[in-house]
Amino acid sequence: MATLAHRLLERLGHTPTAGQQKAIEALDRLMGTGKPRATLVLKGYAGTGKTTLVGALVKVLAESLAMVSNAARDGIDTAEEEKDMVTSDLLTGLSGDLDKQLYFLESHLR
Repeated sequence: MATLAHRLLERLGHTPTAGQQKAIEALDRLMGTGKPRATLVLKGYAGTGKTTLVGALVKVLAESLAMVSNAARDGIDTAEEEKDMVTSDLLTGLSGDLDKQLYFLESHLR
């Protein structure tokens, strides 16, 4: 699987500025940290690409969440085929939560 930095570069759609490249590396570290409540502040003058970069991040996160949500739905089907209703119920609840989060992420892309 590609790293977050690689996926951000793909979704960005252009060669990043030096500042965007630095921010991509910082986002990659932030998303990979195990520290609770880790925070990153993006700042810069208007037109430096902050919004474009965050838009690419939202796209990457939505794509990843959609893959997990689809896997949960596949798991529901498998659990039902195996007559494992407890697992099916658990995955159904998880799938609903994932879909809700995906809806919120995708609403930022419209």
